[in-house]
Amino acid sequence: MPSSEQQAAKRAWWREVVERQAGSGLSVRAFCRQESIREPSFYFWRRALREHDANPPAATPEFVPAVVGNIPQCDEAILLQLAAGQTLRLPVTISATWLAELILALDSPGER
Repeated sequence: MPSSEQQAAKRAWWREVVERQAGSGLSVRAFCRQESIREPSFYFWRRALREHDANPPAATPEFVPAVVGNIPQCDEAILLQLAAGQTLRLPVTISATWLAELILALDSPGER
């Protein structure tokens, strides 16, 4: 199975091909003939790209290393230092599930 990087490169190549055809003024058949591209492959990728753009895959959360040091003494809260420098003070009773959902929401670039 191709890696996600290979799939992304293939999508990028086909996206460029589809855009060139759209701007060429040629029919799909004439463009594919001129570019030596199989017409069924062109139609497959054009549809796949439209579907991908309409329903992008969910972002995979990335984990970052946690740096622990010189944290002020705090018996009643969890302090969460964000990459941008902000600190969240959360109750020690927070559920692990809710905390994971919070971190995922903060890390999701498209949902702000």
